Amino acid sequence: MDDEERLKRFVARRDVGDVAGARREWEALIEADFDRIAGLVALQARGKLSAHERDEAVQRAIVRVWRNMISTFAGTSVGEWINAVRTCAGFAVADVQREAARRSERETALEAAAEYRWSAVAGQEHRREAERADARGFVEWSLPQMRNARQRLVVERSLDGVPAEEIAAELAVSLPNLYQLRSRGLKDLAKLKELYDA
Repeated sequence: MDDEERLKRFVARRDVGDVAGARREWEALIEADFDRIAGLVALQARGKLSAHERDEAVQRAIVRVWRNMISTFAGTSVGEWINAVRTCAGFAVADVQREAARRSERETALEAAAEYRWSAVAGQEHRREAERADARGFVEWSLPQMRNARQRLVVERSLDGVPAEEIAAELAVSLPNLYQLRSRGLKDLAKLKELYDA
């Protein structure tokens, strides 16, 4: 059976109000014309869509023809059927193009935001590394310049992360005495920092 015969059967059932019969004939027409619908989409999509997007447009066109066109198609000839399907294919291609453009804009915006965040993180990390290098340079320069050897040892061990109790045991001093040595040593470091920065 050809398209013209299928279309006549659909029109006859539609015109007498046989909704279920018209639906069966419509489905048979779509099933028989699947390749034609896919071809019309491919023709409309030429150079505009990727292969994946073209497949998506074919699916949308089939669904649109199957669901919507049955209630809006008033034609009786194969030419009218082909024109209606061509219009549906064009709309499906346009819909997929719009979606792809929106998706591309979102992806571009997300990539730009991620790139900005990564550059900001990299900049912060670079700044922190420079600050750490500067602090290491200052400590290496300033510790030998501290006059009080005990204060120097307390500050050096404190900067190494050694607990106060352990330092106090090494030096055989009380914790309050250790805290006083550390406080004075840090004040000396602050004075040396002014010289170092100048």
